[in-house]
Amino acid sequence: MNRSVAFALSVIFHPVFINLLSLVLLLELNPYLEAALSGSARWFYIMYVFITTALIPLFVVVLRKALGFSPSILLERSDDRHIPYIVTSCAYLFGYYLFLRIGSPAPLTAYMLASASVMVLMLAINFFTKISAHATSLGGITGVLIACQSFTDYDLRWLIVIVLLLSGIATTARLALDAHTRPQIYSGFGLGLLVMWYIL
Repeated sequence: MNRSVAFALSVIFHPVFINLLSLVLLLELNPYLEAALSGSARWFYIMYVFITTALIPLFVVVLRKALGFSPSILLERSDDRHIPYIVTSCAYLFGYYLFLRIGSPAPLTAYMLASASVMVLMLAINFFTKISAHATSLGGITGVLIACQSFTDYDLRWLIVIVLLLSGIATTARLALDAHTRPQIYSGFGLGLLVMWYIL
């Protein structure tokens, strides 16, 4: 695969976008959430998760690069990932606590707990070896779809197949960039899928 194409795919399938898409799918495919939440409430949850678990960690990454603590915003080294992972883990954990406190619907608190669990596990693993955040987020969205299949009125099998195909393309791009090894891809995808599906 051409490196320019691989880089573009890595940007398109960045975990920030995939994690947000996971939340949107959960909101749209869960009939309980569809009935319980108004349009403004849905936007509140989407914007809250986007700001706290995407924009703030991205700001930390850019700031570390600007201050010279990290050579690149691409986080190619394991050491460069510790602080962003810690910030994101804290954001999800606080979000889980907040959602519990304000009485958010159970599927949303479960999503935050699952996301926090995935991030904490990724952080722990990262102290020993790299694990693909791209693959983990793609595994997570697959886990969301499999979990939603049990209580939605829609047949999600075709969507799951599409996500699996796109996951293969995106992770192939990561391999083409020499960003990860195959075991790091497989373990990341499995981690995201199993934790998200089990908790949801």
